[in-house]
Amino acid sequence: MFEDRSLVVETEVSVSLPERQIFAADLLKSEAVRGAYQKGTETFEAIAQAGTKEEKVEAFLHSPLQVERKKVEASVFTEEERDLVDTVNTKFLENPAIQTLLFGADGWNGVLLTAIEASLVNKGVNPDVVRNELLHYQAVADLAKKFYPNNMILQMAALVHDSHKYDQNGNMKLTLHELASTLTGGQLVGEALKMAAEKGLIDLSPEEVEVITKVITRAILTHGKGEFPHLKSRPNPVAGENQEDLFWLWGQLYPVPKVHAHPEDLKQPRDTVQDVISGLNISDIFTGNDPSSFQKYNLVYSNDVLGSASLSDYLKKCIFDSYGSNFSCEAINYHLNNSPPEDFEKVVAVMRADNEQIFLLTLLLVGEQDPRYKDRAYLSEYLDFIATHPPLRDIADRVVSQHEKIAAQWQLLKPLKEQFMKTPEENGEERKALKEEIEVFDIEIVRLRIDFNRNFEKLITEIMHAYEPGVFTSITASEIQSSSLR
Repeated sequence: MFEDRSLVVETEVSVSLPERQIFAADLLKSEAVRGAYQKGTETFEAIAQAGTKEEKVEAFLHSPLQVERKKVEASVFTEEERDLVDTVNTKFLENPAIQTLLFGADGWNGVLLTAIEASLVNKGVNPDVVRNELLHYQAVADLAKKFYPNNMILQMAALVHDSHKYDQNGNMKLTLHELASTLTGGQLVGEALKMAAEKGLIDLSPEEVEVITKVITRAILTHGKGEFPHLKSRPNPVAGENQEDLFWLWGQLYPVPKVHAHPEDLKQPRDTVQDVISGLNISDIFTGNDPSSFQKYNLVYSNDVLGSASLSDYLKKCIFDSYGSNFSCEAINYHLNNSPPEDFEKVVAVMRADNEQIFLLTLLLVGEQDPRYKDRAYLSEYLDFIATHPPLRDIADRVVSQHEKIAAQWQLLKPLKEQFMKTPEENGEERKALKEEIEVFDIEIVRLRIDFNRNFEKLITEIMHAYEPGVFTSITASEIQSSSLR
């Protein structure tokens, strides 16, 4: 559990330290929030207990989350609801007390993240993981604030966008968490607003609470279509019914939302609802480029890449390709192509501020092999930079060495796994012996990968520390951004 750093509260806030702790606890106890978490948990357990892939698919198609998914995908917003969203957003902007209650102040996280933290701790999630998760939620909210400083509803959605990411045993449900969080995130915000209205902290009608819950629910569901998980899973569709939106990702069932982060009709004017939906999508995408995300997604689950690719190919696949696809994200393109010049410049500025150093790493390690960078004179600046910073060279050498060791172990493990899959179920002793051999390799690969991840993140951090704006003049983030959007 985190140490309580929430001892200082702004004097104008009407909710004191004990009261807001009670507020967060009551939020988790509310029928709506408990019901939302339960629907996700029931779905997680049903799929985990199913035996064959076909049985897992059936378990999902008849699950509580699938029922809720259909409802959200079918949701539309009337003009009256869109106007109501604007009205509520104005109420948030004019109410510092409710802002502090929901978003926190210096030294504490606010009741939404406090409730999510308590849920994670209750599930036995590792404290370091809890800390990283909360940092991610806050980072998405901070980036959303940079893109849309006056859209309080978007910032609330950002705080709760991954609110149901772990099952009751503390295990991450990587492929189902977006769908589970769709339900719980909306209910967390809805119940928090309902409780705040009952306490007299903000003047909201039941209709206003309902429409904000609807917007946030819809916004969280967006993430996934046409992005990394979907693109990674497409080669493995589920056979039979619903194969157009059900896939296998790293052995887990992955349901891809049918809805988009951008309007189907590009003539549709932008409004607060649309900015919440696409703004959350954009903010979550770009925080996915920070070092901690490499451990959670790109490195931990990339056995297939490590087994067959050189380090340059691996880094290019994990960093450069995903980074380029982020720039060509349809939601971002929609906003850039339908925004006045001042908004365009703001978006580009946020991209540069948050990601220039990460792109620098890409250019350092894989730029030489990328066809977009044919002028080797540009690369000499980066190579000279490494040469003049021996610690970077040393860390990079360790990363290369650990990559080679993992690749070697994986090549030895691969035929054992293939043999195990081909061995009939009735050959119990043979399968048991193979499984024991496989487990030895798995343990060693996990150990090596932990070291690899640690040094890889250290390399990024050291490059960030050594890098100073203006050191490199040949290639700028804005030029990269421009070329990626063409």
